[in-house]
Amino acid sequence: MVGITERFNESMLLIRRTLDLSVADMLYVGQRRDTPKALNAADMNEKWRNRMRETDWLDFELYAQAKSFVDHCLDDLPDLAAELQQYESALGDFSHPLWAERGQFPVGYAETEIWSEFTGQGGEVRELHPLAR
Repeated sequence: MVGITERFNESMLLIRRTLDLSVADMLYVGQRRDTPKALNAADMNEKWRNRMRETDWLDFELYAQAKSFVDHCLDDLPDLAAELQQYESALGDFSHPLWAERGQFPVGYAETEIWSEFTGQGGEVRELHPLAR
């Protein structure tokens, strides 16, 4: 299974269909949206971009093949536009009915603690508590 960051939501819906899950199962609470990337390709000069391409040529080839594969699979999905619109609407609105279907789930967690947990009721997020053992 492969997804593409630039088409993250579409990739999530492709995974959903591959695993025969509901749209609600694929909802997520985004984290670190406001954190800028430390370095973007545009921040590097051409010499360093070329050096990176030469050093990591296999990664670039793998990415190109994965992107082509995902694009092809997404092009073949019926009703993707309507499903994507519903999905992105729900991602932007915690009062959307799909969140009630999704129910309660951890947003962030470590081995012993949940940093926060989404309750599925109006977008409420409860804060840190220990995991039940």
